[in-house]
Amino acid sequence: MQRLTLSILAAAATAAALGAQAKTLLFTGRYDMVSTEGGQTILDAIRGHDIAAVTPGAGATAWSMIPSTSIQAMAGDIDGDGSVSQLSGVLSYSSGAFDICGPFVKWADKTNFSPSKVFFTVQVYSGTSATLTVAANNKPVALRPGDFVRFLPSGEVEYFITQDLIMKAAGTQTGAWAPGANCLTQDKDGNLYFSPAYGVTNSGGGPAGGIWIEKGLPSGTHYTYDAGIVAIDKADITYDAKGNVVDVKAASAKVVMNEINNPTNQPNVRDLCKNSGAKDDLGCPTDITFWMGGLDIDPNGGTFVDWNNITRPNLIFTVVRSAFQTCGSWKGTVHSTAMYQQQLGSIAVVNGVQLGSMTKADASWLGLQDSQTLAASPLLQGLCWVEGGYNVKAPYGFPVGDAGGKDGVFTVGTDPTVDLAVQGVTARFPVAAISFGGGATKGGNLVGVDVSATLGGWQYFYPPIGWTVFPGGATDAKGQVSYNFPLPNDPGLKGVNLAWQFVTFNQSQGLDVTPPVSTEFN
Repeated sequence: MQRLTLSILAAAATAAALGAQAKTLLFTGRYDMVSTEGGQTILDAIRGHDIAAVTPGAGATAWSMIPSTSIQAMAGDIDGDGSVSQLSGVLSYSSGAFDICGPFVKWADKTNFSPSKVFFTVQVYSGTSATLTVAANNKPVALRPGDFVRFLPSGEVEYFITQDLIMKAAGTQTGAWAPGANCLTQDKDGNLYFSPAYGVTNSGGGPAGGIWIEKGLPSGTHYTYDAGIVAIDKADITYDAKGNVVDVKAASAKVVMNEINNPTNQPNVRDLCKNSGAKDDLGCPTDITFWMGGLDIDPNGGTFVDWNNITRPNLIFTVVRSAFQTCGSWKGTVHSTAMYQQQLGSIAVVNGVQLGSMTKADASWLGLQDSQTLAASPLLQGLCWVEGGYNVKAPYGFPVGDAGGKDGVFTVGTDPTVDLAVQGVTARFPVAAISFGGGATKGGNLVGVDVSATLGGWQYFYPPIGWTVFPGGATDAKGQVSYNFPLPNDPGLKGVNLAWQFVTFNQSQGLDVTPPVSTEFN
């Protein structure tokens, strides 16, 4: 009966999807992951710091929409240490590390999407002060959990919301608390929903992650854990002309649903996960949560009533669960607040695809390999859907370049070649690589121009400074092509940074540009 009910729900969702553009999911991972595409090795490897994508459907394969090497290239060397490889060799799950997470797209941009509109934040682990340093008003700024930013062609970053505003909405904190947010979403009316920051790093010294919410519950002051959901209503938010948050009403945040029952007799995130009937990769129920990695509006619609008796749109979410537990891994299972068997909580359905399993999770719905190793475990730490018209399999319809090595870092005298790969828009069409040095100098970052009116793909083009064009030939059946340049054993190359941007041709004889890619020689 359970499977029949889910089949009916999936069929209904598929029928609805036929009348609208397919949804593409953006996500990040707690660990490195591997696509099921089976193409270029560089492109199949999805780094824990990449902003990846998948369009759920039959035989779907995942891909890196904004790779780590692109994030590094745009962040540049704004901290002036002579290196652009801030992410290289940094494991997202290791002690003292930080992680790219929480991809977010404004509601107005979900159907008017381009990858340059993606905001993201960072997650900080184990009491470390290590963060990603980026440019903001031409000054180095270390991002904090809850600072949701995107890169502008000027080389600066644009903030959608800051950690300070999130904490202003939360109100006065006491005891153990972790500032900021793991993930964020916006509904069509402008209300915001977020999950509190992961709490290993907290200001009060306690072990649990989360924040205190001053108002919004009959029981008064309440601690919301890092797998709970909090709302800031539109009436309490001041947006600017660009749709970014410039102010919030103090202590206005409300608890939508906590991770556990407090107060009692209220739906909670753990119960929703259990009610869904989803199983982990060992066949155990998904009933133990750690922190919420991704959050968005359920594209299938519907509503539920929250802890404050407010009607909210159904939400889809991912919960990070430790791969070190003996009870197994959720392998990218996505849940929804939508009803299942007359209870809140179900497996999310996107494009008619069930994003989880009633038997054993294997991440196939995300186009990821079912790896049992920690280095390639598909545990999501971000979730956001858009309508970009992207394909289920490669070529996906958006161009991407990436570099091998350790996130674009190559060792002189050890690595024989510099390895690059490109995912083109169309199979059997040419690609060219442009190499340039802008952003490679100390304290520098890339400065580009908006080319959305004339070129496809990434919205910005970075005019080369000392540039060279390398023809790459035609792409293969997957729209992919690789470059392998000899790396001379020349000590003079050490410390040299290069940025790359690839130009691909599409079947309409137009031009598309990829996000920039960073390479560095040590």
